[in-house]
Amino acid sequence: LRLPTNWFLIFLLSSSPPPLRCSQGMTALLALGMLLPVCISGYSAKSTWSVELTQEDKQQNQKEDFDRSHEPRIALLLTTHNAPNRHDVYSPRIQWWLDNSNFAIYVVDSTNNSFSKITVPRNHTSPFKVFHFDQNQLTSKEEALHRKFTLKKSSSFYELVSLQRAGQKFGSELRQYLYVIKLTGKYVVPSLSHHLFNITRAKGRKPMLMVQGRRKDHDRMIPSELFGFSGVIMRTIFEGLHNFLVRYKEYQLMEQSLYFVTKNLGYATYHLPRMRIPHQFRIARGDGSMLAYLPEVKRVESKDESRDTLELQGSHESRDSAVESRPRDS
Repeated sequence: LRLPTNWFLIFLLSSSPPPLRCSQGMTALLALGMLLPVCISGYSAKSTWSVELTQEDKQQNQKEDFDRSHEPRIALLLTTHNAPNRHDVYSPRIQWWLDNSNFAIYVVDSTNNSFSKITVPRNHTSPFKVFHFDQNQLTSKEEALHRKFTLKKSSSFYELVSLQRAGQKFGSELRQYLYVIKLTGKYVVPSLSHHLFNITRAKGRKPMLMVQGRRKDHDRMIPSELFGFSGVIMRTIFEGLHNFLVRYKEYQLMEQSLYFVTKNLGYATYHLPRMRIPHQFRIARGDGSMLAYLPEVKRVESKDESRDTLELQGSHESRDSAVESRPRDS
C-alpha cells in the first residue's frame, strides 16, 4: 500500500494550484524522500535472505527449476535436546525450516524446556508440532532397555528413546506421509528439498529408505544425523533399530544399527548426495569436530553393492544418489 500512496501524494503536489505548488527541485526531493523507505525495505529483505543463504547455497538450490508442491507430502522429524546451554542453537534452526520450507515439521525434544522466539509464517501451511519429554524420567521399559546398554556414555540410547517417543506421539500422523526425514535439530541443509524433489518425481520404483553413505574408515556404520523412510514402514524401521541395539552388545551405536537395518530389511535404498551446511549453522559435535556437509564424506560403494544398484530414472543425480535394492538375508 505504501507505493501507490506515495505516488498519489506526488500527483497531488504536482497538480496543486500555482500559489501552493512547490518548485521542481523541492518536488523531486519530496518524491525521493517518500520512495526511499520502499527502497530500503526491499534492500533489507534481500540482505536478510543473503545472510540465511549464501550465493553458493542459492546456486545449489537453483540447479534446475522446481516447485515446492512435494514438500507437504514430506514430514521433517527434528530431534533435539534443548538444554539451557543449547537454547540459542535449536530455535534459529527450527525457525529457518519454518521460513524456508513447507515441510510438515514435527519436533521431539528430550527436555521439558520450551523453545523461544519461534513463529509460524503464514505461508507455512503444513503442520508444525512440538513434543517435549524428560529423558531423565524414563518408563520402566526404557529403564530396562538402558540397563542392557554397555555404552553408557553413548547418545544412541537417548536417540532411540526420542524416536520411539515420536512414534508413540505422532505415529498415526507420520505414517500418512510419503516420506519422513529424521534430522538432528542442530543442522540446516538448504538443498534437501531439491534432492527430495528429484526422488518424488523419478519414474519407476521409489526408494523406501534414504541414508547417508558409509564412511571409508567405518565400513559398517551409516551416519544417523540424517536419514529418511516411507511413512508406512516407520514402525518397522524403529523396531529394527531397537532390536539391533538391544541384541548385539558390539553394535550399540545408532550408526551401526542403521547400517544393519539398511542391509537386512531389504528395502530399496537411496543414498543421499552431499549437502552443504551454511557457515552460520555449523556447530561442533560431541567429539569437537564440525560438519560442513551431510554426509561428512562422499559415499563409499563396495563391489557387491555396485552390482544391484539402479539409477533413478528421469533424474540428473549422480551415481552417489542411486537407488539400491538389497536382497533379504536368509
